[in-house]
Amino acid sequence: MRLYKFSELGLTLFASAAMALGGLFLAVGTAPAAHSQSLLAGDITGTVLDPSGSAVTGATVTAKSKATEATASVKSDAQGAYRFALLKPGIYQVSVKADGFKEESVETIVSLGQVATVPLHLSVGSEGETVEVTETAQLLQPDSAELNTSFGFEQLQSMPNPGGDITYVAQTAPGVVMNTAAGQGNFSVFGLPGTSNNFTMNGMEVNDPFLNLNNSGPSNLLLGLNDVSEVNVVTNAYGAQMGNFGGAQVNAVSRSGGNSFHGNANYWWNGRTMNANDWFNASNPKPFSNSNQYAVGVGGPIKRDHTFFFANWEQLAFITAPVEVLLLPSTSYEAGVLGNDGNCDNASSSLYAGGAGGECAFYTKAFSIYNNAPGHSNATAFSADQLQLTEAPKTVLNEHLFTARIDQTFTDNDKLFAHFKYDKGTQPSYTDPLTPVFNMQSTQPDDEGQMSWTHIFSPRAVNQFLVTGSWYSAIFQAANQAAATALLPESLNFGDLDGYFADLNTDNFAFPQGRNVSQVQIGDDFSYSMGKHTFKAGFSIKKDYVSDHDMTVLSTPLVLTCGSVATCTSAIGSNFGNLFGQGTSLEALQSFTTRPDMGINLYSLGEYFQDDWKPTQNLTLTLGARVERNSNPNCPQNCLSNFGTDFNKYVANVGASAFGTTPYSSLFKAGQSQAFPNYQRAMVEPRFGFTYAPTFDRNTVLRGGVGFFTDVFPGTIADTELSNPPLDPEFTIFFGGVDPSQSYSSAQQAATLNSSRIASAVPNLYGVESGNPARTSA
Repeated sequence: MRLYKFSELGLTLFASAAMALGGLFLAVGTAPAAHSQSLLAGDITGTVLDPSGSAVTGATVTAKSKATEATASVKSDAQGAYRFALLKPGIYQVSVKADGFKEESVETIVSLGQVATVPLHLSVGSEGETVEVTETAQLLQPDSAELNTSFGFEQLQSMPNPGGDITYVAQTAPGVVMNTAAGQGNFSVFGLPGTSNNFTMNGMEVNDPFLNLNNSGPSNLLLGLNDVSEVNVVTNAYGAQMGNFGGAQVNAVSRSGGNSFHGNANYWWNGRTMNANDWFNASNPKPFSNSNQYAVGVGGPIKRDHTFFFANWEQLAFITAPVEVLLLPSTSYEAGVLGNDGNCDNASSSLYAGGAGGECAFYTKAFSIYNNAPGHSNATAFSADQLQLTEAPKTVLNEHLFTARIDQTFTDNDKLFAHFKYDKGTQPSYTDPLTPVFNMQSTQPDDEGQMSWTHIFSPRAVNQFLVTGSWYSAIFQAANQAAATALLPESLNFGDLDGYFADLNTDNFAFPQGRNVSQVQIGDDFSYSMGKHTFKAGFSIKKDYVSDHDMTVLSTPLVLTCGSVATCTSAIGSNFGNLFGQGTSLEALQSFTTRPDMGINLYSLGEYFQDDWKPTQNLTLTLGARVERNSNPNCPQNCLSNFGTDFNKYVANVGASAFGTTPYSSLFKAGQSQAFPNYQRAMVEPRFGFTYAPTFDRNTVLRGGVGFFTDVFPGTIADTELSNPPLDPEFTIFFGGVDPSQSYSSAQQAATLNSSRIASAVPNLYGVESGNPARTSA
């Protein structure tokens, strides 16, 4: 998710290795289940039997796509079994021919990552006769140990899905619960965190490598639902092909064209007339809200039977006005700070009395921002120092998306498709309730592309090759940094005091921040059927380039650590209003970065081998192993810094005189290219699953499994090392002046300390308490 949040900067995520011990799942009636064969395709399997129930060997079985009329043929083996591997999802006509029997034809649906079981029963008769059989789709797939749920196009279109987020549909799958505990990610599966879920589009991972969350645009939604023909959710991936993450595997495949033209158009609207009022705004009219979203898609043939296209356009625009309750300085408070004449030149001014009369101009400008807030005349008294004002500032978001896909059939044995996505919009990252000058925004373009080639070596051997690439930008910045700085050259944050006053110029001096992310991925899957065994092997390698812009100058001269006014009163001997009114901040932070952006590289490599063995008609065993290699995060510019020795030694020396005089450059290792001195090179992940369908009850399937799973390493952990000295030292000043133009201000004290750090390499980088430099009243 790319919504602007400073909590992301300090996020602590851990790459986890989890052993999933699957219980026994008893599926009775309508339970979703299937075997995950590919992130791009599905299979058809079954047996050919004569009227007596005996196997028919050497029968010719043909599968024909109803959309493109592409065909594939295989021969049934000695047990009468047949299998079509790595088929494009869609509707297929399955027919069988054998000497002395009537031709039989059955229609079935191939779903993404699933095996469609189609038994074929021949009748004695002339070969020229054809029997068309209509069968109900099998509710229980007897060939899978996984909990696997597929959503077809019609289901995706009819499912209530505010915003049209592709990932939302996974929340209806078994074992999935919505994430409501303020954790990262949209949902949790069987207790695993939301950062353990993997999302793919046409086989390409669409996870943000920085946070291990699903990628998204400026709306924080993964748009493009009208471009999706099917979504498949695997909540316990015992198949070795699934990797990189241990939670849910959410796989989507894009729509494609066929021999006939087809398309659709959708429009959704929502507004305040359809929604209840905010509870905190019950006594006022409902705040404004308006959402417009539409999608248009069309596909068809470019060259019949060979070349097909599909194109999709989506637009999302919404305006929201969340209710905010603001606390503003009262007229009496302002008069007490500036004095009876507003010039801070006599004892009636708390600034003058505190020796901070030189900050008068700064405070006058800050108070004018409060006094010019929209609706200030409607503010009511909250306390002697504070006014209360309820506001609902409007935020406007626009996002548009274009996708296109080309499918090419060269021969019956060679098929290729290419898919492209362009997504762009501007996110209103922060809308200031006092003045739009302090607004923040982020323009977030996203480009993705996938290309896949499927080659049939023989009726038993099929190979699928995939290459993908993507790039997105999520740079957050002030809407007008120059204007914001001119209006107030500092950020005033009233922090934990439960909003003593509304913040001014919130975090504008920590911008720009964010990242640019590029990704390349190559993968290959090979399937070979031999009797009762289907062998599969493959690999996937992915490399990510993350350019981080978070190391920017941060100036927040008033970050309060007190939990309440009473706590502050106890800690500093006077209430906070008097402290601020005397031109003093309780705590200030200032960073001095040496570079505005740096880069982190990460890669992951996975290889697997698997055997799907069917020793009997009602028992399927899946045996596989996967090997994962996740890289140690790397900075080509040698920008990483970490402790120079064991952390426990630092703890033991805290407060010791020797520690206080040690040059900072010897306390840690700077100029490192790798994030960690030691890193596990490979993870071996054995997998086993079984499915048993008892012959006495065709409505029951027993399934279960066991396996080892790992998560890829999130870039945000390595990113925290970028903020270490000397690349981005940060100073904390206590009880400094608020106005940065004053020599005793927190800002100038921090600058002086930074200059000293550069000149003499003193170790005092954090928690520097000011000596309360002398002030003058005028």
